[in-house]
Amino acid sequence: MQWSYPDLRLRLIKTGLWPEGRMARLACYLAAMGAVLFALQKFLSLFAASWGDHLGGWVEFLAFLAVVLLSILAFRFLKRRVLWRLRNRLIVTYVFIGVIPAVLLVTMALITLYGLAGQFAVFVVTSEIHSQCAVWKPPTPRSATNWRHVWSAETIPPRNRWLA
Repeated sequence: MQWSYPDLRLRLIKTGLWPEGRMARLACYLAAMGAVLFALQKFLSLFAASWGDHLGGWVEFLAFLAVVLLSILAFRFLKRRVLWRLRNRLIVTYVFIGVIPAVLLVTMALITLYGLAGQFAVFVVTSEIHSQCAVWKPPTPRSATNWRHVWSAETIPPRNRWLA
């Protein structure tokens, strides 16, 4: 089976191993060039030991550059992964420290206002009852027997019958 560059590229793209950025491509090309020169150095040293020695500096230089670029790429990758986790943790911490207490305070304020509104409604109704009772109250306890016929259900207006 023959391998061609386009086939290799398509396979690497499908597996997600194809370098996408310029720095990643440069690091891969430098590593590949260093590997080719290393193989050429070993091959030439089979014929004569001095032939392969001249490529040793280039192999070390290309390997050093490839390692530096790949370490920068690895640092970026790890930083992106770690900071994503850290960002999620910070968001959750912010929600627990900043948002939930504010929501609890607003809820407590709304419950308090609801209770105060109920107390005000009770006050309004009680004052209305007292004002209505003051109108229908007999002037003295002795004359209460005289008012008994006034308090019958026929003489009380319909809106005040619940007082009788």
